[in-house]
Amino acid sequence: MCGIVGYSSKDNFNLDKIKLLLTYNSLKRGEDALGIFSPINGLKKEAGLPVELIPKFNLQEDDYLIAHVRAHSSGGKLDQHAHPFQHKIDIEKYEGTITGVMNGTIENIWSL
Repeated sequence: MCGIVGYSSKDNFNLDKIKLLLTYNSLKRGEDALGIFSPINGLKKEAGLPVELIPKFNLQEDDYLIAHVRAHSSGGKLDQHAHPFQHKIDIEKYEGTITGVMNGTIENIWSL
């Protein structure tokens, strides 16, 4: 099962602690992909060993972060299957982008 790391505060996160959480999660929860989103870092996601991708992503401290390490279930170990996912919305008075991650397996994905 995948691992999720999140942070939100008026203060920036401690980069060393976030890297430690991502490393721990990758060893226990998923070694197939890493993805992060924060306003400063933008969206970065890639298939591969998270412990190798953490330094490659060159993360900067920020006041918000959502991160995901993936243990693939279906769909293979591909960049496009890494999380977070983003979706642009334009509904009535709401406009912007939703960023999210999930943890779990959808058993009936092909029938949906």
